Amino acid sequence: AQELGSVGYTVVELDGDRVEIANWAAPSGIQMGELLQAPDLTGKWTLRRKWGWSSRGKQELLAQGDSLKVLSDSSMGTRVRVLAGIWKTSRGDFYNRPVYALAATDWRRVEGMSSAAWTLWGLEKAVGSFATPTFALAMGIDAGVSDADLRSGKIRLMRTDSLGAWKPVGAGVARIGAWKSTDAVGTYGVDVDRREAWAVVDRSGDFAVGGSGDVAIRPRSGARAMVSVSGRMVALPADWAGRAVRVEVLDPRGHVLERGTTVSGTWSIGQSLSGVVRIRCRSDDGGVLERGAVLVR
Repeated sequence: AQELGSVGYTVVELDGDRVEIANWAAPSGIQMGELLQAPDLTGKWTLRRKWGWSSRGKQELLAQGDSLKVLSDSSMGTRVRVLAGIWKTSRGDFYNRPVYALAATDWRRVEGMSSAAWTLWGLEKAVGSFATPTFALAMGIDAGVSDADLRSGKIRLMRTDSLGAWKPVGAGVARIGAWKSTDAVGTYGVDVDRREAWAVVDRSGDFAVGGSGDVAIRPRSGARAMVSVSGRMVALPADWAGRAVRVEVLDPRGHVLERGTTVSGTWSIGQSLSGVVRIRCRSDDGGVLERGAVLVR
C-alpha cells in the first residue's frame, strides 16, 4: 500500500462466492532502515483499507474521469442505479502517476430489508481514508412495500457502519420525489414513481433499503427479525430454526474470535470470550443477520 513507517497485517474473509480483505496497520516509529526493537502497538492499529470481490457482482477498472454509472446492476430482485458520479482523486502513487480504481460489487439477501443488499468496494480515494468521490445511488424497493409506506418518509437507503449495524444514509427529512443533479451529499429520499430509495453519498459499503431506525424494518411476515443475546446464549428468529446457520463472534474491528454452526436456532458463546463483541449469522440459503455491540461477561 506504499505506506512507509508502518507495520501491518491482512485479514481475508471467505464466504462462499464472496471474498473480503481488510488491511490493518500501525506506525513502526521509523521511516527507513531496520526495525531493531518491536514497538508497543497496543491501541495503535487502524483499518487502512477494505476491499473484495464476488462472483455474484461485477468488477470495473476505472480511470480518472470515468463514469461510475458502469457500476449499475441488478440481482436477487433488486435494481441498483448509480445516477451520477465520476472516479477522480487528486492523489497519485509514489511516482505521482494517476491512480486507477478497481471497483467491485456483491449481492446478498439480508433478513428484514426491503431490497437485496448491494456491496461496493474499491472507490476510496486514498489508503487510510474511506472517503470516495461523491455519487448518487438509487436502489429498487421490494414489491411487498406499499405506496403508503413509500410516502411515509420512513423508508430510506441504509448502509452498515464499522460495527456491521445498519444505519440510515443521509440527514434531515426525506424528500418524496426524484433525485436532482443539484442535490448535495447527505440528501436522500424516495422516488415513488420508480419505487426507488436514493441518496447522495461519499462512502462505499453495504447498501440496502430499510427503515429509519438502527435495524432493518419488519420483514414481509410482519415480525422484525433479530438476533437476541442473553448472557452467552445467542437466539435466532423462530423462522431460522431448522436451517443450517454459521454463527461468528467478532470483535469491534471485525476480527473473528469464534465461529460455529447450529440448526437448532440457538448457539452458546464460549466461556473464554468477554468484552464487547458482534454476532453475525449466515444461513446456507444466503440469509444474513447481524447484531452489534453486545457486552459478554
